[in-house]
Amino acid sequence: MPLTDAQLKDLGSKLFLLQKPADTKLQKPRNTTGADDLDAKLKSIGSDRRFSDWGIGVVDFTKSVMLPKVWLHNGDDSWRVGSTGKIAILLAAFQLRDDVLTVQATKLLKKPEEYDDLFAMDKLWRMASDSRVRQIAGKDHAPRISTIFDFSKGDAAFTGAAPDTPDFNNVLDRLALTQGKQTFEAHLHWNEAIDYDFSERLWLMGAMSDNVAATSCLSEIGVAYVKAVQRAYGLFDEPKGMHLLLAGPYSPESPKTVVGNNTTLTYRPLQDIEMHDVKDALFNAASKKFEDQKSWEPGSAAALTAYMIAFIQQQLVGFGHGLGAGVVACELMKKYLSHGVPQRATHSYIALGVKGVTDITDQITKIGLLGKADGEPDPLNTEFAYLETKEKAAPHKVMKYGVVVTGIRSKPNTDGTPGPSATSLTKDLGVLIHQALL
Repeated sequence: MPLTDAQLKDLGSKLFLLQKPADTKLQKPRNTTGADDLDAKLKSIGSDRRFSDWGIGVVDFTKSVMLPKVWLHNGDDSWRVGSTGKIAILLAAFQLRDDVLTVQATKLLKKPEEYDDLFAMDKLWRMASDSRVRQIAGKDHAPRISTIFDFSKGDAAFTGAAPDTPDFNNVLDRLALTQGKQTFEAHLHWNEAIDYDFSERLWLMGAMSDNVAATSCLSEIGVAYVKAVQRAYGLFDEPKGMHLLLAGPYSPESPKTVVGNNTTLTYRPLQDIEMHDVKDALFNAASKKFEDQKSWEPGSAAALTAYMIAFIQQQLVGFGHGLGAGVVACELMKKYLSHGVPQRATHSYIALGVKGVTDITDQITKIGLLGKADGEPDPLNTEFAYLETKEKAAPHKVMKYGVVVTGIRSKPNTDGTPGPSATSLTKDLGVLIHQALL
């Protein structure tokens, strides 16, 4: 791949991670003030002892998508967010797609393997002002473009068909049939990953929250790239209370299996895993106490709310590949997340609560569930839910809003007896928020 210094410099000027940070960072959400702000409607929720310790973000898009109303409670607190962090992998995958399309438009490269060489090139990433971006260099760290993308039909696309297209195979039915299980019980094993293309595994990760699928995608993109994208968007900026940094695996199994049919390539062990402080504490086997407060999946309500706003406003991705690319990317990203279809996608407890009091016309969600098996003393959940609703009674008011919640856990009643479960409390919270926004 003989590129001149001038050509390489020109490519570097177009790639997302080599832009000026000021041009890529999202604004940290702040509570809307003034007439009809949300604080008057929602502050009683924040003072309710059942929810007072949780991080909560509410974004009301009903009157204006581009100028939504925002309310944050404990927005800066960092908690483990479990599978909700998979939205960071989804964002990185689509940001990488935009970068690849940007390079493809130059017509400088011909073969997929040349893209592998470019994205692993130390000389390319040395252009970055942030030393952590330079970690991407090297074949063990960089995105492996040749196994993620298909160049055979023109513009680069994820291998395999996109969801909701005629060619998209029903991967869940295939997986369930192979395993002899119900669709909602089917989860990918490493020895089965060879039969599923990147697009299919990305959907399994988002819609079904599949851990092997998520880790396989992370292996192909590379932890360093995923981390750098989160930082570039300002989703991880600890001094500002922005704490979204998915930087480690979801599956404990070793990804030593072949990628795709008719290839000798295998999934790469994850490099560049990174840990940060969180409020919750896992069990420490050595001390036999719940005191492990380091995590590779931290998240705060402020960061998740920033992601929610940019996602619904279609302002993610699209920095390099032309006008409207972000709109296309965000619309396609939605198809890789859960829409709450029973037994064919994960559900949101916020949505389940709201569904009990109104009609939900659309939902896009990613839930995170941690429990005793993960080392938590009790269930610890996270919610990322965008809902569109229509009231049953005239005049059938329509609303659009997002809810993110971190640190969801049960709390004993004031008399010391066990309180309602985390999931039951989350349903209650969804109802309270919906009714307040009405």
